Amino acid sequence: MAYGGEDVKFHGGQDWMSTENLIADFSVTTGILGPCEEALSHLDGNLHKIHHYPSLDQEPCRSQLRRWLGLQHDHLILGNGSSELIDLIIRLAPAGDFATGPSDVQYKEYETSCKRYGRSQVTNPKDARIHVLVNPTNPTGEYFNLATLTAYLENNVSNGSYVVIDESMLPWFGPQWRENSIYFQHEWIQKVLSERDIHVVVIHSWTKIFCCTGLRIGSIVLPCKSDFELMRKYMVPWNVNILATEYLSVCMKSKTYLSETWDLTKRLRKQQVAAITEAFPEWEIWGQDFVSWMWIDTKDEAVAEKAVATAKAWGCPIRWGKMGYLRPTFIRLAVRKPEFFGILFNAFKQELK
Repeated sequence: MAYGGEDVKFHGGQDWMSTENLIADFSVTTGILGPCEEALSHLDGNLHKIHHYPSLDQEPCRSQLRRWLGLQHDHLILGNGSSELIDLIIRLAPAGDFATGPSDVQYKEYETSCKRYGRSQVTNPKDARIHVLVNPTNPTGEYFNLATLTAYLENNVSNGSYVVIDESMLPWFGPQWRENSIYFQHEWIQKVLSERDIHVVVIHSWTKIFCCTGLRIGSIVLPCKSDFELMRKYMVPWNVNILATEYLSVCMKSKTYLSETWDLTKRLRKQQVAAITEAFPEWEIWGQDFVSWMWIDTKDEAVAEKAVATAKAWGCPIRWGKMGYLRPTFIRLAVRKPEFFGILFNAFKQELK
C-alpha cells in the first residue's frame, strides 16, 4: 500500500523515480516548456533564504497572485499544492453527501478526500451538499464554457450547498483564460451566495502550468469573508515554503513563459494527435485542442497495458486509465517537445503495431 492510499499511488508523475533510463515524463500534465528559466535563475540566487521562515501571512506572494488573477476581493489563500486546500475545504464544508460531474470521470483527489471524511457519493447532484467539478476536466480534456457551467450549477445545485471547482488546467486556454474563469464571474458568485446560499469555491494548482510539482503551491478563492476566515483558522502555519512563493512570484512576472506555452502546446498537440491518429486509426483521442495532454481510448485493455509497459521501458512513462480512473482501455500522455514525443511514438510503432 502506497503512502496516502491507492489513488495517490496511481497519481501521474510517480513513475519517473523508478524509470532508470528516464528521457521524459509523459505521465503528468505539466507544461511543455519545463520550469520557468527566469524563476530558476532567481532561485539560484536566493537559496540562502531557506535559512528563514516563510512569511506567516503568505505575503507578498498572496497579494501578487491576487492582482495577477484580477480578483475584486481579498479572499485568497495559498496552499502546499492544491492538495492541502482540497483536503481542507472538503473537511470544513457542511456535512452531507457529495456529487461529481458533469463529466463521468475526473481527477480523483476530490472524491478520495470526500470519502476520507465520511461523505457518500450520490448520483443525483441535487441530493449533494458539496459538488466537486474539474474544468477543464482531467483526464478527459472536456471543457465547459461559462454559459454551460453556470447553467448546469443553477439547475443542479441545491440551496445551501458548496461548489468546489478546480481550474488548474484552465490557464492553457490562452490569453483570455481569466475572463473565462468562474472566479471572474464575481457578480454571479455573489448572487447565488446571497439568494441561494450557494458557496462557489475555485481552486488552482500552479505546479502544472509552471512545471514545479516538486515545490508544491496552489491557491483557493473563497466567495465570502466567513469562508476565508474559517479556512485561515484551520490552516497549519507556514504551510507554503519560501522557495515555492519565490518561484511563483517570478513566473507571474514573466513576459514570455505563458505565451510560449500557449503557442507551443496547441501547435504540437495538433501535430501529435495527427501522427497518432494516422498510425493507430482505431484509437480515439479526447480533449480540447488547448489542453496539455491527450486522453486516448485504445479500445483494448491489453493494448493499453502494453503501451504503458512499452513507454516506461523506453524511458517515457505514461498514465494508464485503469489505475484510479477505472478506464482500462485508456492511456493519458502529456504533450511534449518533438524530440521526446518522437521517441515515444517510435516505441509505440515498433511495439504495438
